[in-house]
Amino acid sequence: MIHSTGREPLSEPLAALQDEHPGWSIWVSDGSKAFPPHCYATRLGHLTADQAKRGLAMTLDADTPEHLATQLADQTTRESA
Repeated sequence: MIHSTGREPLSEPLAALQDEHPGWSIWVSDGSKAFPPHCYATRLGHLTADQAKRGLAMTLDADTPEHLATQLADQTTRESA
């Protein structure tokens, strides 16, 4: 599921992330004069208390698609641990 809160479609790197991580909803904030647009990934479903203790997150945020990709990869590693 891909969401863009603005009028422009998501960039190809974010669309590729969505394909690679179907358990997440990828989206971009509109930003404002004070804050530039930000990339987000929100997990579909819920986490248990144990998963949260292991460092799994419901929502990730990043300045760039590359940074979001790094965070998603880390979440995948933590899920497997």
